[in-house]
Amino acid sequence: MVPMTPPRRAVYTGQMASAGTALRLVVMWVLLLAAQPAAAQSRLHEAQQAFNQGRIELALIRLKEAENEPGLTEDDLVRIHWTRALCLLATGKPAEANRSHDLLLALRPLHEPSALDAAPPVLQAFRRRQQEHLATHGAQLAPPLLEQKSLKVTVLRFPEKVSQIALYARAPGDPTFVVLSAPLDGATATVAIADADAGLWQRALLAGSLECLVEARSNRGTPLARLGTRNTPLHLPVKKDVHPPAVTAPEPVPIPVPEPVKEPPPPAVVAEPVITPAPVALAPAPPPHEPPPTSPRRKILFGVAGAGGGLAVALGVTSALLVAAALSSYGATWVLPYETIGDGRSLPFLGLYYGSWLLGGAALLLALVVPLALVTSGGAAALAL
Repeated sequence: MVPMTPPRRAVYTGQMASAGTALRLVVMWVLLLAAQPAAAQSRLHEAQQAFNQGRIELALIRLKEAENEPGLTEDDLVRIHWTRALCLLATGKPAEANRSHDLLLALRPLHEPSALDAAPPVLQAFRRRQQEHLATHGAQLAPPLLEQKSLKVTVLRFPEKVSQIALYARAPGDPTFVVLSAPLDGATATVAIADADAGLWQRALLAGSLECLVEARSNRGTPLARLGTRNTPLHLPVKKDVHPPAVTAPEPVPIPVPEPVKEPPPPAVVAEPVITPAPVALAPAPPPHEPPPTSPRRKILFGVAGAGGGLAVALGVTSALLVAAALSSYGATWVLPYETIGDGRSLPFLGLYYGSWLLGGAALLLALVVPLALVTSGGAAALAL
């Protein structure tokens, strides 16, 4: 070994001193960076201990100090908001506790506290607030569609908050899920299952079903919406793509077509002339409400018969009156020679005698006048027709 000369020893010593200084600076910087999260963790731990001991004011102070630390992580912020909400509920301030819950849900919409983190009434109040937050500010997924060998997922609400879709899939009977993911294109993501894991797809084909859990994540990987759980996953039917070979149909054999047989034209049919009978003039029918007219001959016969009947009646009446007059005259002749006119027994005969002559004369006159009038009226009617 060549001994170092004094100048060379000085240079070497200076280099070693500079390297040691740089190493000390690096170690101090690393310790400083590590101390910042440790300080936040320390403040947060002290706040949780103070809350468990019932010192609510001290817990709120330690939470404020931990919130001001620059090295906080997202998990630390979730613990701070959760512990602060517990402190505010314990002091009877539910409105302020809801604001802490809202800050927590803005970071972790699907946060699920453990049953050991709080009492059942506190957990129920948080879940009600969580449902309200998801209904107004949470992303929403449509039921996934299995198309051939890929899964298509659509974000219905707030797609701008979603960066990627995570798919937890397994065949029925598999103990664990296979995690696949696909970026969101607009509002839709397509996860190629068969290309990403051919073994999973074959097992799903054999089982005829695919069990899956779909999750929408932010750009930080935080779950924003979820369909299905590990215990109750979604079941999607998987069908085999059967493509039968194409069958080429044989070319059709041309069939000779016989020439049509020419039939003779049918004989011409000579149309016989149609004889139309001459129209017969019909007498106009009388109106239904008027009786048919009487012929002139019948009217003359009616007039003569009426005149004859009237003459016979007049002659009969005249003969009866003349007989009455003759009887009264005979009675008066028999009585008058023996008794005076003043005897009362002669009065009926006298009255009958004179009355019979008067009536007989009137009847004779009627027997002459009435038939003449009837014959005249019948002749006039006949002439009028």
